[in-house]
Amino acid sequence: GRELFGWRISLAATLFMLPWFFHVQLARLSMNQPGDPLFATLSFYFLLRGLRRAAPTDYVLSGCMLACAQLFYLGGRLVIPVMIAYLIFLYIAERPLIRRQWRYLMIIPISAFLIALPQNHYLFYFHEPISTRAEPNILLGGQLQRIADNGESVTDYLVTQFRHSFLALFQIPDQSGWIGRGSN
Repeated sequence: GRELFGWRISLAATLFMLPWFFHVQLARLSMNQPGDPLFATLSFYFLLRGLRRAAPTDYVLSGCMLACAQLFYLGGRLVIPVMIAYLIFLYIAERPLIRRQWRYLMIIPISAFLIALPQNHYLFYFHEPISTRAEPNILLGGQLQRIADNGESVTDYLVTQFRHSFLALFQIPDQSGWIGRGSN
């Protein structure tokens, strides 16, 4: 927060995160879902620092973090279109800044490609799907169509899905044995 918005916003963000339990719960479970937002945030941080300082090293690090975000879950793959959209927005809003540094901006996809090359080579060589987690979802996997074909209420199904998605840590108790008696 200090680099982007100043020390006051940094202090406010720190005080906000201090009592927030999401990071504590994910750390206790040893889950790797925090990898997506961590590397996405770092890729944007180094992008913005590179735009501010015009340092090629920051653009290399932004590309490396962008590639590392691809190594985890599907959410990390969405960082690429979001970064492209943000750069288009910056081009519209601050055209001289982007025009001065467009060569440096080309470092990001090159470094991201080089870092992600081994994983993507493996997937293409062994004919593995690029995003296995996107296939069994309710829209692309046909689950929503099966619900409708069986005569079940699509609205009730979607409300349940949204409720479980947004209120999972508050509403649904842990059933895995990670937290609770005998979990230590």
